[in-house]
Amino acid sequence: MVHFEQGDFHLYDELSGDLKDLVETSLGAADWTITVGQAAENALSDRYGVFAHRIANAVDTELFHPLSTRRDATSVVFVGWDGAAFKSIDTARRVAAGLAASHREPR
Repeated sequence: MVHFEQGDFHLYDELSGDLKDLVETSLGAADWTITVGQAAENALSDRYGVFAHRIANAVDTELFHPLSTRRDATSVVFVGWDGAAFKSIDTARRVAAGLAASHREPR
C-alpha cells in the first residue's frame, strides 16, 4: 500500500489519544509513503517516524506555457482548502485583497 501525504492537520496540530492512535496505525500500514514537500516530509519523520519519498511538484514548461507574452490583465490564483488553517489561506485572502485594492483601474 502506498500513502500519498499532502499535509493536513495531523502533521501539524496536537491530536487526541484515539485520533493519534488511528493516524499512527494508518501511517504504519503503508509500505511506502510519498509526499511533495519538505515540510510534510519533516513532519512525518519527526512526529511519526515515517520515512517519506519526496517527489517535488513540477510543471513541464514545454507543454504548459502562456499562449502569448501579451499582458493585458493580471490574475492571481490561490489554490487551497479553507479548512486548512495551517496552509494560511487567510493570509492569501488578505494579500489578494491588498493587491486588488492597489491595482484598481481609475474610472
